[in-house]
Amino acid sequence: MITVSGLLQAAQVRAEVPQLMTYEPSKVYIPRGFDDNDNAQIVIEAVFPNTCYKIAPTQVNVFTETKNIVIKNQAYVYRKSMCLMVLVPYSKTLELGVLPQGKYNVLVDNGTEHLEPAGVLDIRKSNNPNPDDYLYAPVDTITGRNLCDPNKASLSLTGIFSNSCMSIREVRTLFHEGNV
Repeated sequence: MITVSGLLQAAQVRAEVPQLMTYEPSKVYIPRGFDDNDNAQIVIEAVFPNTCYKIAPTQVNVFTETKNIVIKNQAYVYRKSMCLMVLVPYSKTLELGVLPQGKYNVLVDNGTEHLEPAGVLDIRKSNNPNPDDYLYAPVDTITGRNLCDPNKASLSLTGIFSNSCMSIREVRTLFHEGNV
């Protein structure tokens, strides 16, 4: 005998359980300027080959004794699903926390048994007890124009001060060779 509940159970499609895999980032950005009272951060970016890849948690291990930071970026992969064959770029900001002074080797787990060096994160000794050396403006958006032409390039910064007594005194643009 066929029951209604039996038909409903047979009709239910089981959701695919994704496979968790290591996915090497295409770029690791290691900003400068952190000191030993800042929340240090690193930014990674990658490009998935299609829409069957989804962002998964990234494991970050900080070894303060050996001054090594190991990043294991991961992705969920849905192997039995229909996928759009389009590139899917993404980026993630990795919070490292407050780190002691030192030069930290940033290493990336590439899915093999080897760790690839991505650069060095330099954590300096703080110059004062305050969290930052400067009061930073609350910037919400940055828009670039003519960035490929250094003679015509410009950036537009927008944001809202929380207090009408505040104004911008100066804008400093720092460029460091490398990846930031």
